[in-house]
Amino acid sequence: MPDYKVAIIGAGFCGTMVAVHLARLAPDMPVALIERNPIPGRGLAYGTTDPDHLLNVRAEQMGAFADDQRHFWHWLEAQPDINLSRQDFAPRMVYGRYLGEILAQARAANPRLSLLTRRIADVRQLQNGFELRSDDGRILTSESIVLALGNFPPDQLSGNADEMNPYAPETWKDLAGHGDILIVGTGLTSLDLVVTMAKTKQTGKIHLLSRHGLLPREHTNPESHILKMRPPYPATALGLCKWIRQEIADAPDTPWQAVIDSLRPLNQQLWQSLNRDEQRRFMRHLRAYWDVHRHRCAPKIMDAYRGLEQAGRLALHHGTIIKQTTHEKGVDVLWRPRGSMSPETLAVQKIVRCTGPQADFRRLGDPLVQNLLKANLITADDLRLGIESEDYTACNAAGHKVDGLYVLGSLLKGKLYESIAVPELREQAADVARIITKEKNGCARPAPSAAKTSDYR
Repeated sequence: MPDYKVAIIGAGFCGTMVAVHLARLAPDMPVALIERNPIPGRGLAYGTTDPDHLLNVRAEQMGAFADDQRHFWHWLEAQPDINLSRQDFAPRMVYGRYLGEILAQARAANPRLSLLTRRIADVRQLQNGFELRSDDGRILTSESIVLALGNFPPDQLSGNADEMNPYAPETWKDLAGHGDILIVGTGLTSLDLVVTMAKTKQTGKIHLLSRHGLLPREHTNPESHILKMRPPYPATALGLCKWIRQEIADAPDTPWQAVIDSLRPLNQQLWQSLNRDEQRRFMRHLRAYWDVHRHRCAPKIMDAYRGLEQAGRLALHHGTIIKQTTHEKGVDVLWRPRGSMSPETLAVQKIVRCTGPQADFRRLGDPLVQNLLKANLITADDLRLGIESEDYTACNAAGHKVDGLYVLGSLLKGKLYESIAVPELREQAADVARIITKEKNGCARPAPSAAKTSDYR
């Protein structure tokens, strides 16, 4: 008999909340929540120790439960050491604390929910489940597995960028020294690092470089918008772009942010309405522009950025790195500005890569991912955004479902695209827990819940 009914690999938001829902639905079920880091519930997103790294959604919409979206706000109200309004963007380390408390309550409700600190490196399919082997050789067995792997680090540059985690205090200390630094990437992670550098780096200039040089837009005061457009929706990436622009133009008194937010309940449907060629066209031509308007940042984040820029301590570049040469005095970066044929050289002391997670599973060096691919338990999707799946179940290279191997979160980005933020992930975690509970009880698999048209601003 397997050691556990369910083994959840990864204790970030997704893994934690699947465990929490299983504890509610099946309080006697033996469940293992497995996390490589000593503190569960944090993951990369909520493991930061800088209190100025903020959530990108207001507190009142960040409840961890799909049926109680203001749960986080009510929890904040009960904390004597926290003074935030429901419209504030809370520190992400506070959200990590919130998830930790939810998990502690779930473990109290289900003593058979085990929290294991280990790094799973290999999975083998057995006749009655799966064998999980950690990198130190320890083995456990489980009837089912939930892959809640979260986001993987970006591709690394050569040289001294290889081991720099933008959220690690040792990285902040290293970058705070004398001399210029280069942050490769201009997304939300880059802005988090800029916020930290604004407080800790007293000398030298901060350079940001990305292919398009686009920064996330900032949130405005929340407003609602009712979409005027009705189905059938455009079936091409260009058609969708024109449709959204027209919707914004037809609402001159409404901030464009409200229009973008009103689309959110439809985003997965709109993505799946595009065929593969149109999805690839979106990835090539529109993704960078959509992402900076869709994934916005708190105003305080942009205030820090603008303060450095106005002081002459920050420069934004758009172009492509050709090569980098490391020497005893730092790094020379040869890069080509966008629209130019003439390369330029940027001399810096340090480089850190913040280009977003690597989602192409064929390029990941993670031992677990590589062994899952070799065993034909998962297969990368052809958009290089995640893995193939059907109804939260992984599919092998032949397109067949691998019974008992469940997936959610960023692994579903190729299928859903909108699959990385709490308002979507809380739905998925509840769905997966319901499916597992029903199947363990011998019932028919329930249908996934429909996206709720909630206020996501």
